[in-house]
Amino acid sequence: MTRIFSNDSSKPQLSVKKERNRWDTLLQEGLKIISKTPAAKSKIENTPTVRRSDDGPRRQDYRMDDRLPLTWKILSEASKQHVLATFDNTAEFIPRVLVEEKKNILLNLDDQIIRFRMARTRVGRLFIWFRDQFEALFLAAPTENEEEYFLTLMHLLIGLLREVVKRGGLNNPKVAQIFSYFKDKLDLQKKRDHVYPITPGNEELKHFRGLLVELEKQLQKQMQLIKTEDEALAKLLEIFHESINAINLTHWDGFRLTSNENNPLLFKPVQVNLSNSGLAFETRNSFVKQSDFLEILIGLHLENGPIEMLSCLAEVMMVRNAEIENYNCVACKFTHMPIKFRQMLPLHIINKQRELLALRAQQNI
Repeated sequence: MTRIFSNDSSKPQLSVKKERNRWDTLLQEGLKIISKTPAAKSKIENTPTVRRSDDGPRRQDYRMDDRLPLTWKILSEASKQHVLATFDNTAEFIPRVLVEEKKNILLNLDDQIIRFRMARTRVGRLFIWFRDQFEALFLAAPTENEEEYFLTLMHLLIGLLREVVKRGGLNNPKVAQIFSYFKDKLDLQKKRDHVYPITPGNEELKHFRGLLVELEKQLQKQMQLIKTEDEALAKLLEIFHESINAINLTHWDGFRLTSNENNPLLFKPVQVNLSNSGLAFETRNSFVKQSDFLEILIGLHLENGPIEMLSCLAEVMMVRNAEIENYNCVACKFTHMPIKFRQMLPLHIINKQRELLALRAQQNI
C-alpha cells in the first residue's frame, strides 16, 4: 500500500507577504472604481447568488504533505456539545470541563511552588519537573479517560508536596534521591513505550526493560530508608510510585514534547497530509474509529514567524491500515474552525505551496 506522505521535510522558506499585499492593493482599487460607477455597482448588487448543488461537481482541495506539531484526542459527545455551546454566535470554543479543572489545579500547584520557593531546592526542582510532565501528558492524552488520570496525578502531587513540606522533606537528601529515581523511572517508561515494534525479540525494548528492573531495585532500597524515618511519608511515596508504574504510553504516537524557550509545551513535528478542509495522519492508536470527533491541536505559522498551536474540531471520515505494521492512517474533515484557525490555515497552505513550487523550479534548473 502506498503511503500518503513524502519523506522530504527540507523546504526553503519563501515570503508571500509582498504578493499578498499586491493583490490586496488591486482589490481595494477595484472596489473604489466600482463604488464610483453606478452601473457596475447596480449590476453587482442585483446579481443573484447562485448556490452550487450538493449533487454537482466539487472543487478538489489542494492537499500537501507537511511536518507540523500535532496532538489530538477523541471527544465524548457531552464534551463536544459543551465546547460548541456558543460556537454559532462567537466562532470560539468554550474550554472543556477537564481543561478548566486542569487550569485550576495547576494554579494551586504553582502558588505552592512559589510560596515554598521550590526552585531553590533539589526536591523542589523535581516537583516542578513532574508538574510540567503531567501537564504535557494531559495535553498529549488521546482520550479523556487518560486526561482524568493525569489530573489525578496532579492532585496527588499537590498532596505529596504539602506532606513533604510539613515534614521538612524539601532539604532531606533521602527524599531528593527517591524523587530522582521517580524521574528516571518515568523517563525510562516513556522510552520503553516509544520503542517499535513491541515484540519480545526487540533488543532495544529488552534494554529499557532491564534498566527499569535495576532501577526498581535501587528505588526499593531507598524507600526502605525513608520508611525507617517516616512511615506515613513512605506510604504516600509508594502511592505515587504505583501511579507512575501505571502510566502506559504504548498506544501513543511517542511522547513529542520538546524544549522551547518561547513555548515549553510545543510538540515535535510529525508527518501529516493537510488541506483547507481536512487532515490525515498516521497513528499507533487503535481506539480511534470512523465518525469519532477529535479535538485537534496543530502548529501553524506564516512565513518565518513563530509557530502557533491552534485548535479545531474534526470528524474522522476514514481509518485504514497504514504501510507500517500496527499503524493506522486516519483521515478527518474539519467541522468547526475558530476564527484564527480559519484565517491562518489557508495562508499556511499558500506559503507551503510557494515553497514547493520554488523547490521544483530549483530542481529543474
